[in-house]
Amino acid sequence: MSMTGKVGGAAVAASALAASVLLLTGYGSDPPSQHGDCNARIRFHDTVFRSHNLVNEATPVKDEAIGTGEVVGCDLDVVDHVAVHKVQGVDPGLAIAVVGEQWPGVYVREGTKPSDWPTQLRTRTS
Repeated sequence: MSMTGKVGGAAVAASALAASVLLLTGYGSDPPSQHGDCNARIRFHDTVFRSHNLVNEATPVKDEAIGTGEVVGCDLDVVDHVAVHKVQGVDPGLAIAVVGEQWPGVYVREGTKPSDWPTQLRTRTS
């Protein structure tokens, strides 16, 4: 057998193994939500907040936590708990923040558009 045949066979075997792992772990099955992949979200006072690539992550945040939120996955199952902080000058019904090493960022209420956000939440484009 030629060296090309051995390498080709190894590549096919590796591909088959990778596909099996994906199927066994669920990554090869149906997408987790109707919108495709999802990121962790924060549920706080029965409202779900999500990260957004247009959020200005440099928005000032209050030091003192205002409560505890739940980190939820695609199916809204709880995967962790976090301290929730108020974003300065923004109603916590519209945006919240998580500081620290786990799940940090500014999160906005699902269903809102950047045009609905106060100016300090929008990423600066200059």
